[in-house]
Amino acid sequence: MKRCTLPVMILAVSILMSGCSPSVPKESESGLQSDSVGETETKTQETKVTDTSGYFSERDFEIGYDESTSTLIELNGDRASSDGSNVEISESTI
Repeated sequence: MKRCTLPVMILAVSILMSGCSPSVPKESESGLQSDSVGETETKTQETKVTDTSGYFSERDFEIGYDESTSTLIELNGDRASSDGSNVEISESTI
């Protein structure tokens, strides 16, 4: 049985050691060689920028409101009410 154990041990050690060999720099597409071990290639994704300047007016960026010209909507539980002529309320949908 000892004769079978030695070849198995040699095979196991040689398989384990094959992963520990020094890396050999490979020639890249540009013809340059890399001497760093375990270097990974990073790919960047292009980002498309959309011009949104035409989507909004100056009024969209205003902060605040004039309460005297605003329409008041009162919410009470599942009911809503308003005395404004420009507000339409149907059951609980405004």
